[in-house]
Amino acid sequence: METQISLKNLTLSPLNVRKVKTSAEEDAQLRALIESQGVLQNLIVIPSPDAEGRYEVIAGGRRLSALNHLLAEGKIDAEFPVRCVVKTESEAIEASLAENYRSDMHPADRFVAYKAMLDAGRSIEDIAKRFGKTVTEVKKLLKLGAVSPVILDAFRSQEMNFDMVMAFTVTDDQKAQESVFAEVKDQYHPSPRFVRQKLLNTDVTTDDTTFKFVGQEAYEAAGGTLSEDLFADSQYVNDVDLLNRLADEKLDKLQESFKAEGWGFVEATLDGGYSHPLRFAPCIDGETITAPDSVIQEFEAKERELEGLMEAAPDHEDEEANERFRQLNEELNDLKATIDASREFSDEQKQSTGVLLSVDFRTGELVTKVGIALPKKQPEKAQNEDGTTTEAPKPTESHALKSDLEAYRLQALEAAMMQKAEICLDMTIFTMAKAVLAGSTWYQRPLGIDLDVNTFSATKDIEETSAAAEIRKHRDALDLSWLAQEGDLEQFKAFQKLSRASKLNILAHCSAQTLRCATNEVEQYVAEQIKFDLSKHWQPTKANYFNRIKKGKLIEILKDLKGDEFALSQADAKKGDLATILDELDETTGWLPESLTKAA
Repeated sequence: METQISLKNLTLSPLNVRKVKTSAEEDAQLRALIESQGVLQNLIVIPSPDAEGRYEVIAGGRRLSALNHLLAEGKIDAEFPVRCVVKTESEAIEASLAENYRSDMHPADRFVAYKAMLDAGRSIEDIAKRFGKTVTEVKKLLKLGAVSPVILDAFRSQEMNFDMVMAFTVTDDQKAQESVFAEVKDQYHPSPRFVRQKLLNTDVTTDDTTFKFVGQEAYEAAGGTLSEDLFADSQYVNDVDLLNRLADEKLDKLQESFKAEGWGFVEATLDGGYSHPLRFAPCIDGETITAPDSVIQEFEAKERELEGLMEAAPDHEDEEANERFRQLNEELNDLKATIDASREFSDEQKQSTGVLLSVDFRTGELVTKVGIALPKKQPEKAQNEDGTTTEAPKPTESHALKSDLEAYRLQALEAAMMQKAEICLDMTIFTMAKAVLAGSTWYQRPLGIDLDVNTFSATKDIEETSAAAEIRKHRDALDLSWLAQEGDLEQFKAFQKLSRASKLNILAHCSAQTLRCATNEVEQYVAEQIKFDLSKHWQPTKANYFNRIKKGKLIEILKDLKGDEFALSQADAKKGDLATILDELDETTGWLPESLTKAA
């Protein structure tokens, strides 16, 4: 029978069956619930054998502890009425055991419950206070509760794990969630990263080098937006095209600034300079030193002192002299760094050398390498046979466009290489041999080989190309039945039973998708071997190329394809109209930009 007993008359019974301690966080949440809603579930008690009118709690020890904690904080008093059911000792132990057999609420139901409270008018702050959680925790639960019911049902039935559910929270568009869910639900090992990339059409985050270089303030000022992933503590860049354009513009302005200073040439790259041919080019020092005379005199004096020490104690047996020797070396290094930092280049030096501008891949900060000496400076004007000069061609493709063109070519080559399993086998074994026999090591993996699959996520229409369709078709034809086995060992045993042809097809698919870059000499040699034709997989269109280059370049392409007369007749047309003309020309079929034909 249920009754109410004052808190002061309740103590914990040694017969309580629950012995495992709960976490401090769980206890704090329980206290918050009791403070806001009272004790919703009665305690089970037995009369105390030691004191009349007092009772021992045999089921509900956590609730009693929470009440005593609230009493100590002054939030309730000792007379606080507690709902209790009084039983005999044997009945109470049985009831305590039965109570602790209860099933916990499924996480999906909890998410939906939190969402329902918000929809009912509760504020996030109020929900957090009532349930003893932080505002951030409640925001995450609300995000989970807003995921499509279709996905939450799959989570309840264990068709989808929690990591996958979290991935769907990057957007509130339930139709988009369901569309991607339909795409991944039957995959053997669906990837949370793939889900995020599909929902956002990007996997570029604010940790990306280019984003750090541009800066969040500049990106957002230009109209760029970010999507937040509460669970990965990441923010995703929604407009990668805008980001790349801003990066190009910033780099172009920096180039112009250095050119205005009188340097002979200024090269710029967004990739950190690691693949640029000028990265290891020799440099000269500025001939003008602006450091104070006192610094130079101090440097010369310490140099003389060091020479004197070396003459006086050539055998280095004097410990005191050795200590002074070390100290002088440190001081000289510091002084030399100060002097070198003050060096300035003369106008003549600037004209005969150049600058490489790159971006630090960790910080996104500009890195400048100045005073680069080239064996022969490229002339800005070319000498013709008739004695006239012609301006050297200037770049017509932005850094972002070059990157996209590289992605198109690399993806198309992937699709072509998947049909040549033996070539892929040769390249894979070669890569392993480089690691094992030549000492080329990377991260620790089962075979010591690192596979980095290309996603090309920065190129928006990459999934719509014919090469993308061929890659999907090739994957769908693979025998992946062995992945249905439980555990690595059983999967490996099943994999060993595949035919050699099935294994080679899997190898071709995986190794082709790890191609590093289009400029690698081995990759170019293999492209020749398989008679790779990029035009069969990718064609320039108004959207992916012609709209992204300057009008002058469009006229030049028209000249190449249709002749001077036709090109001149269109000279007054707007850039967009020229792009449309080229997009619709029959002659454009099979034509490729020069930057791609050189790579091919």
